[in-house]
Amino acid sequence: MAIKWQKKAVLAKIETTYGVDAAPAAANAIETVEGEITPMEGDLITHNVDRPYYGNYAQELVNKHVRVRFKVACAGSGTSGASITAPNWSALVRACGHVVTLDTTAGTATHGPISGNEASATLYFNVDGMMHKLLGARGAITGIEFSAGGYPYMSFEFFGLFVDVTQGAIPAVDYTGWQKPVAVNNANTTFSLHGYAAKLVSLNFNQNGQTTVRDLPGENSVQITGRAPSAEVEIEAPNLADKDFWTIAKNGTTGDLTITHGTTAGNIFKLTAPAVQLIRPAYGETDGIATLRMQASFLPTAGDDDYQIITS
Repeated sequence: MAIKWQKKAVLAKIETTYGVDAAPAAANAIETVEGEITPMEGDLITHNVDRPYYGNYAQELVNKHVRVRFKVACAGSGTSGASITAPNWSALVRACGHVVTLDTTAGTATHGPISGNEASATLYFNVDGMMHKLLGARGAITGIEFSAGGYPYMSFEFFGLFVDVTQGAIPAVDYTGWQKPVAVNNANTTFSLHGYAAKLVSLNFNQNGQTTVRDLPGENSVQITGRAPSAEVEIEAPNLADKDFWTIAKNGTTGDLTITHGTTAGNIFKLTAPAVQLIRPAYGETDGIATLRMQASFLPTAGDDDYQIITS
C-alpha cells in the first residue's frame, strides 16, 4: 500500500538525559507547516584500494544523522496572567539554545538565548506510519517571518542522531493548546525600530545558529557552537524629519526593535531586542510607495540578551 506524504505527525519532547529517547506522546504533538525530512545524512568515505581495473569502490556513510525542517505559527499558549504557561512550541525553541522563564506576575513566557548547557530534544517525524526518530536533537531558528497580509511563522532546522527506521501505526496527536494565528496587519501588529513606529512591510529574523554533528570515539552528539542573529527589515521609507535611518546606519548607532503580534491575552507573540545595528539601507517599492530595506544585526549588551521571544 502506498505511503501518503500528506499524512505526517511530528512530536517533540525535551530529553532528561542526552540522546536517550524521551518518548514524546500525543500531548507533545507539533502543529507543523511544510515539514520535510532528510532521513539519512552523513559523510561518505571510500575504500579506494589499488587494483588493475576500472570501476567503483565501496563506500561507507559515516557520521550518520537526520535533518528535519518545518514551520510553526507565531502564536501564544492560550494562557495568560498568573496562569501563564509555555506555548506548545517551547520545546523546539529550547532545543535551539534558549531557556524559558515564566513570570506569573507579568503574565509572560520569555525565551532567551544562552551560550551553553543547551537542552536537547527527541523528535519523532512520522510519515504515514514510517517512524523516523531523532535523538539528541538540537538546531536553530532559521526564520521568524512577518509579512503584511500573511500569517507569521517560525522556521526550524534540527539535526538528530540516527535511529533505524521502523514502521507501524501513525502516532496519536493532540493539538490542544495550539492557538490559531492571526494575520499580520494594522489591527494585529505593531512594530517599533529605534524608537520609531514604522510601517512594516516585512521582517525576517534568523538566529543564524551554528550546529555541528560530532561522531568520534567517545562522543556522538549534536552541538550548538554559536549564533549571530540578524534580520532583514522592510518598512515604508520615512521622511528625514520623522526618522533619519541613513545617519543611523552611517554612524553604526544601535537601538531597540520590537514587534508585537496579537491583541488577545493568551495569543500575543513578541520579538524584542535592545541593541540592533542597521546596515546598508536601500530603497524598495510596494504598491507604488517607496520602502526602506535594511539588514539588522542583533548585538548583545550584557551577554545572552541579544533578543527575546515572549508570549503573553
